[in-house]
Amino acid sequence: MNDLKEIKKQIYEDGRIEEILHALECENIRCEQQGDLFVAQLPDRFGSDHTRSVQVKNTEGLQIDIRSRGVSGDIYALVSYIIYGKKSNDEFKANLSNSKQWILKACGYNADSFTPKKQHNVWLKNIRKKRAKKYTVIQENKVISENVKKQYTMNPYKGWIDEGINFEIQKIFEVGFHLNSQRVVTMVRNSKGELIGVKGRYVGKNEVTQRQQKYLYLHRMNKSLELFNLHNAIPYIKESKQVILFEGYKSVMKSWQFGYRNCVSVEGDQVSEHQVKLLKELGLGIEVIFAFDKDRTVGYIKDLAKKIKNRKISCVIDKGDILNDKDSPVDKGCDNWHNLFKDRYRLFDRFR
Repeated sequence: MNDLKEIKKQIYEDGRIEEILHALECENIRCEQQGDLFVAQLPDRFGSDHTRSVQVKNTEGLQIDIRSRGVSGDIYALVSYIIYGKKSNDEFKANLSNSKQWILKACGYNADSFTPKKQHNVWLKNIRKKRAKKYTVIQENKVISENVKKQYTMNPYKGWIDEGINFEIQKIFEVGFHLNSQRVVTMVRNSKGELIGVKGRYVGKNEVTQRQQKYLYLHRMNKSLELFNLHNAIPYIKESKQVILFEGYKSVMKSWQFGYRNCVSVEGDQVSEHQVKLLKELGLGIEVIFAFDKDRTVGYIKDLAKKIKNRKISCVIDKGDILNDKDSPVDKGCDNWHNLFKDRYRLFDRFR
């Protein structure tokens, strides 16, 4: 089907890859390798924390990889996977017509001639196309009304109390419940303390939802632009000259309860470029302490830490095999956390 090849060529020549990724509702979209590769995170409904999972080569072939799902092919396969839920090469081929029509509509192309509909401000789009090879445009998360909290029952969740996160801590972190979706919700704020999102953790009995959409933002936001709890932690970071970096928000709550309040989380197992920027803005004299889950190796954390230059960096490592494989360093109580923190492993000195 030569028309499929021509459409891909048109997309490449017009510089529409980023536009298609936005239309697919991918997150954390950016251009790397001097414009030769676009990377992004799968849409939030896929529950993926990998910020470079989706990769599209900026060539006429528009080859793609979804690294976290073992999917490869071209732009049509990407659309089939994200929009139509197809997962195998045979399904991608059978769905080509649907994927083609979706792309034509998303790009505003004429189905007969494969030429774009007349567009205004073409000169501006050409400038953006050139700029994309050098810069990544970061947008801030939109501030939402505090009245959003009225949509939820803002009372602590007993299941988390049973896990060791007490009533008072859940109040501080604005934990509530959304009955319709059966999710424990937590308000998410930016570094200024402004409300920007609501994260929901499914606690119902549907196994498919538990497996595929365990975490969901009920008010959408780009988590890679924030460090959870930074607005609360800043004065404690400045006082201690340290920032503790966890994977998830529940670890932040437990750390806070243990008296370690200089803590934030990346909400995943990667550190985005913007999160690196936020960490650097804390100052040269701040030690960055990775406190990721037990299954993250020193080598894995060291690779992440290389992004944060000219800082003292260390990581919490379970040398005594206290934790289970998926545990956070704070999951075995205050005393064990204190010992793990005290015996942390030095990765980098300030200058390197």
